[in-house]
Amino acid sequence: MYIPNQSRFQQEKKQSRDLVVQRPVHQQEKDKKQQKKSTNSSGQTLRFAKVVAVRETYSAQEYDRSSDPEAVCVHLSATLAQYIKEELNTYKLQEMKVHEHSRVHTHFFL
Repeated sequence: MYIPNQSRFQQEKKQSRDLVVQRPVHQQEKDKKQQKKSTNSSGQTLRFAKVVAVRETYSAQEYDRSSDPEAVCVHLSATLAQYIKEELNTYKLQEMKVHEHSRVHTHFFL
């Protein structure tokens, strides 16, 4: 819907607000109980919400999401990057406090 004398962002903001579905609190609780469930091979359960919430954000012209070309990580040599990975692996393996049951979820660089 076009509204004259409003910026494009204000119009998009109005449209995005129109897309958000507001439901009574008691209905939201009922929806939580009736969420679709899916179980994978390891027995973990995945739930999908029935209500989709749309939030406003800035456009690409208003907010630059690209990486910084001057960032240090862009200019690392392969040798230095490998050294940093090894140092992180050593820290995670020897110094970082992790519960014994959670260690399987610790990411190590190869």
